[in-house]
Amino acid sequence: MSSTEPHSPDAARSTTTGERSVWAWDIYWRNDHLHACVPVSNPRHLKALEAHWHTFFAGLGEEATIVDLGTGNGSLAVMAAKFAAERGLSVEIHGVDAAAIDPLRSVASARELLAGIHFHPHTRIEELPFEADSIDAVCGQFALEYAEPHGAVAEIVRVLARQGRFGFLLHARAGALMERAAMHRDQARHLRASGILARLAEVFEAIREAGTETAGAATGRQRSACESFEAGLREQLPWLREQPDPELPLNFLRAVEQLYQAAGRLAPAERDRLLRDLETRLAAREARVAAMVEAALDEAGLQSLAALFESAGARVAERRLLSLGDGGPTLGWWLSGQA
Repeated sequence: MSSTEPHSPDAARSTTTGERSVWAWDIYWRNDHLHACVPVSNPRHLKALEAHWHTFFAGLGEEATIVDLGTGNGSLAVMAAKFAAERGLSVEIHGVDAAAIDPLRSVASARELLAGIHFHPHTRIEELPFEADSIDAVCGQFALEYAEPHGAVAEIVRVLARQGRFGFLLHARAGALMERAAMHRDQARHLRASGILARLAEVFEAIREAGTETAGAATGRQRSACESFEAGLREQLPWLREQPDPELPLNFLRAVEQLYQAAGRLAPAERDRLLRDLETRLAAREARVAAMVEAALDEAGLQSLAALFESAGARVAERRLLSLGDGGPTLGWWLSGQA
C-alpha cells in the first residue's frame, strides 16, 4: 500500500505502520518533547484539547485505572493526572508505548506530574500487560491507528472493565494536519535525495586527507570539495523559495551550513558524529511524518474501526471529526464508547 492510498483497518500489512517507524519515535521522544501532533504553539487550542479530554475523564470515579495507549512522553497521561489532581481524585494512570520511552528522564518540564504515572516502554497495543476486565478507561491520542487493528481492538475490549470507557483521537486523512505532514515528508525526502550531506562528507574527507597529502594536492582536493558543497547549497535555493512553509528545510540547511563552517575547528570524530546525527534526524523526521500520513484514516477507515469495536462486544457512542472550538483546527477523528 502506498502512503497516498486511504488507509483502512482491514488492509493487509506484514508489519504495522507503528512497527516500521518505532525507531524514529525512539529518537523523537528522547529529545524533551512532551507533545506530538497537537497544537502546542496556540495556548487556546491546547486548552480546548485539554477540555475535551477532561470531558472524557469526567465519568471516572475514585480509584479508577486509566491506560493511555501510544503515550509517548505522556502528553495525554499528564492531562489525566491534571484532571485527577484538580478534582482531588486518587487514580492510577498507565502509559503504554512501543517506543523506548523514558519520560522522567527525557522531559524536565513535567517531572512532577510524570512521576505518578506508570510507564510501559517497548509495549505493543496488541499485547497489553493488564488483566482482563481491570481497566476503567483506555484512551489514546494518535496511537490506535498505528497498530494492527484487529489485535489492538481485541486487547482494548479484553482489558476494559464492565462499563469501562474508551476514547481515541485518530489521524484523519483530510485536513491541515495531514497536509502539513505530507509536506514535511516530501521536504525531507527531497533533502535526503539532494546529496548535500554526501557533499559535506566529501569536504570532511578532504580535510582529513590534508594531513597526509602534499600541501598542493590536499589544498586542491579540499577546494574542489568545498566548491561542490557550496554549489549544492545554492542549488537548493529555487526549491526552497517554492515551499509554502520552508521552516523544516531552512532549519536543516542552516544546520548543515553551520557544520560546514565549523568543520576545520572540530576533531574528525566529532565532525563525523555530528554528520551522522544530521543524517539520522532527517531520516527519522521523514519516517515519522510518512507514518502519520500512512496511518491516517478516511471516513471508511473510521467506520471499519468502529465496526471492529462493535463486533468485539463494545458499544460505540461517538464517531466524528474533532475540531478545537469555533474556527479552530480539525485535529482528527474522535471515536469513543463503552465496553
